[in-house]
Amino acid sequence: MKGLVYKYRPLSERTGEGMSDIDKIMDILENNRLYFPNRSQLNDPLEGIIQPIYYSTLGSSYYISNGILQPEFRHILDEYKILSLSQYPDSMQMWAHYANNYCGICIGFDLNNVEDELKGVKYTKKKLKPIHIDREDDPQSRETEIVYNNLLYKSYFWKYEKEVRVIKKTRNIYYDLPKNAIKSIIFGNVLEINSTYIEKIASICEERNIQMYRAVIAVDRFGISIEPFSIDA
Repeated sequence: MKGLVYKYRPLSERTGEGMSDIDKIMDILENNRLYFPNRSQLNDPLEGIIQPIYYSTLGSSYYISNGILQPEFRHILDEYKILSLSQYPDSMQMWAHYANNYCGICIGFDLNNVEDELKGVKYTKKKLKPIHIDREDDPQSRETEIVYNNLLYKSYFWKYEKEVRVIKKTRNIYYDLPKNAIKSIIFGNVLEINSTYIEKIASICEERNIQMYRAVIAVDRFGISIEPFSIDA
């Protein structure tokens, strides 16, 4: 699984509104795509405010002093979509937080064909140096710099995610994966996963030559190991 990046997903019985967990996973596998959210749909309420932006407009200091995104900058950020992936499939925290406590799955992707789109998140203990935009400046001329700084830097507290991102200015709600990008499926606690779900996923894996694994408690260290898995075993 060297060189892959990963998406942790829950696989619970809860459905709520919209698509269920299994429907979302089947959509990824069958349509070769991932949901492409914007900043406000991510789970970090501080997304996008790692670097203060000073506009020479009335009220600018109020927004900065209260840690609030200025309307001009918020409008720019909200035009971008963020695909969040992890560099590792065996993170105990990621399995707990994003894969319903080891009872979900982790999908491995080979994105080497679009490697230039992948950007590693940088973690910091303090905010970045402020940017000042004067009235005569054109904010759009610095848009890439401003957006990437604020969406590629996160608090040090999120370091465990080992995150990589694809950031694009688009209206698409899905990120289309390269052909045959899905390379592996890692099941969590298979004893807690509905066997029907496992069979559905395994059927697709067999058709498309996607390798199956499971996460198990490591016997030689405090952590988890990834080992081959088969429903026939």
